[in-house]
Amino acid sequence: MCGTNVAWTPKANHAKCIGIAVLVFGVIDCLAFLAGGWLAGLAALLAVIASSLIVCCGPPQPGPGMGQKFRTAAIMSIIAAVLHFGGAIWMAAIAVAFHTTPLDENCIDNYCANGQYASQYCSGSATYYCSSESECRSDSNVQSLCGAFDSLANSFVAAILWPVIVITLVQGILELAFGINCFQAVQGMEVPPQQPTMSVAQPAQPVAVAQPAYAQPVAQPAYAQPVATAYGQPMAVAQPIEGVPVAGPKV
Repeated sequence: MCGTNVAWTPKANHAKCIGIAVLVFGVIDCLAFLAGGWLAGLAALLAVIASSLIVCCGPPQPGPGMGQKFRTAAIMSIIAAVLHFGGAIWMAAIAVAFHTTPLDENCIDNYCANGQYASQYCSGSATYYCSSESECRSDSNVQSLCGAFDSLANSFVAAILWPVIVITLVQGILELAFGINCFQAVQGMEVPPQQPTMSVAQPAQPVAVAQPAYAQPVAQPAYAQPVATAYGQPMAVAQPIEGVPVAGPKV
């Protein structure tokens, strides 16, 4: 969306999206020069430069010093917004003056008042000069000429000046939003991107394993074994136990 840069912060990408609209409207708003709006035209040039710093010449990725372009663009954009709002108010005042001022009467005054009638032709003649101011004011040629001028001026205001005023206001709002987002993106664009880390396998530590217990030989107790006698009766004879001394006869 809007040529999003995956390495930029979300605020930086948001500023870039708004910057595209600022750039387009800035180019269109240069028409203010044609309507006499020099203040709005100067603001449009600032807007084009500010948005181009991010849209066309933005840093490839965040890092130390990479936020300076965003800061510069923000300052220029906010200045352009202030100029645009001022220019819109100025052009609106001009448009209202055109609508409220009777231009045809002013035109007639320029032709006939203060002795100017003596140099104006009356009665449609190229040789007959007006003899008085009242004759000049009532002359059909003078009234027709001034009426055409009034219609032309009002058409100019309706067809060009009011649309330029609307575009100027929209441009000022976009520039203000662009400047705010650029200021918010400065800090994030100064932080270098995190480098991926690789985990190293640690050697396995020896584990103590319990050894199974083996059965140890147990000395068996001596049991009396029967021994046959001459009389046929068994007699128990004690058997020696291994490792146990046997008591012998006393001497």
